[in-house]
Amino acid sequence: LFASPGPSPTPIPVGAWGAVFLEPTTAVAVLAGAFDASGAAAPAFVVPAAPGLVGLSLWWQAALPAELRLTGAEETPVLGP
Repeated sequence: LFASPGPSPTPIPVGAWGAVFLEPTTAVAVLAGAFDASGAAAPAFVVPAAPGLVGLSLWWQAALPAELRLTGAEETPVLGP
């Protein structure tokens, strides 16, 4: 699972894998693991109660090596403490 504070201005094709939708200069790997039997994962992250983070969004994209593909991107806004 990769995270970035913003999406890429345009999708970046990566062959048969699909496209990178995150801004590559700011994307970081944040989690690796497996899905449950239903094909879902629900990672949880602690966000500090800092007022300066309210309104920030993080964008997420997963790589699925077993399927040789990337998912689409999802945005998660940081809500108030």
